Amino acid sequence: MRPNLCEDIYHEILIHIQDSVELYKCLFVSRLWCRITVPLLWKNPFEISPCKKHDLIMRTYISCLNDEELA
Repeated sequence: MRPNLCEDIYHEILIHIQDSVELYKCLFVSRLWCRITVPLLWKNPFEISPCKKHDLIMRTYISCLNDEELA
């Protein structure tokens, strides 16, 4: 039986996880946890990525911008 906690409560719990590796593991608990965790991980993507991956992260950011945001 799984508990019926609302999404806000899960969010409040997950924002207190400071370790990015542990937060990453939360992605695989359930779809709800994944939906809550992804924005938390993307708040500071350079923290969890080795330096050699920073250019890939920047390309991903830029590819998501529309023409108005690129100007």
